[in-house]
Amino acid sequence: MPKLPPIEEQHQFALYGEPVSYLLKKGDRRTLQIAIHPDKTIVVHAPHNARQEQINAVLYRRNHWIDKTLREIDKLPPHLPPRQYIPGETHRYLGRQYRLHIKHGEPASIRLKGGYFQIFVPNPDAPRKIEALLNQWYRDHAQSIFQKHLQDCVQQSKAILDLDPTAIDLKIRRMRTCWGSCRQTGIITLNLELIKAPSACIDYVIMHELCHLKEMNHSLQFWQLLAQCLPDWEARKEQLSKVELQAD
Repeated sequence: MPKLPPIEEQHQFALYGEPVSYLLKKGDRRTLQIAIHPDKTIVVHAPHNARQEQINAVLYRRNHWIDKTLREIDKLPPHLPPRQYIPGETHRYLGRQYRLHIKHGEPASIRLKGGYFQIFVPNPDAPRKIEALLNQWYRDHAQSIFQKHLQDCVQQSKAILDLDPTAIDLKIRRMRTCWGSCRQTGIITLNLELIKAPSACIDYVIMHELCHLKEMNHSLQFWQLLAQCLPDWEARKEQLSKVELQAD
């Protein structure tokens, strides 16, 4: 039987009695999932055969979570304006702020010294080249640092999660809406921007995703599992909520 094409429709539901719009996306999937984006857009992903009364019932049961998530988004710091990559501009790395100190030099390179990113480039007046160089520096450091944190978190949670580290594949990319994600196949993806957050926040995101390998949802069982692996996860999550995401 040929697959049905995906469907997108605008709907409304009652959030504690107030009408709220959401985007319903029906496709080739087995489960129903609610996603809330940073712009407060609510998206319901559902199987093609899901009836509207079923969707309404799930939305009603998740009223508290939806309302809480929307309120948390309201408390988030605003996105930073686009970077200019000019001398004196501040950029974060592992929770600390560093100013750009741009000098003429070849080959192009970056090093941390004191409170500065010391950047040597053939043309100090080429901000896009400096941006590309800095992004590559972040990516190179994120690869080794995230891998080390992943190994530490797997070891720390070994007695609880009993995960095979060789079955976990770490990927890094920029993401607009989340710090991390995972698949049941063992792929954990971390947002490159996470390299700018404190180490405690990196551990929180990784442990969060490791727990999802056992509980692929945000059920009570998932949060109980996370609390066993990382008792202070709430404080770490609160710390992460104060980290500004750089706008693309």
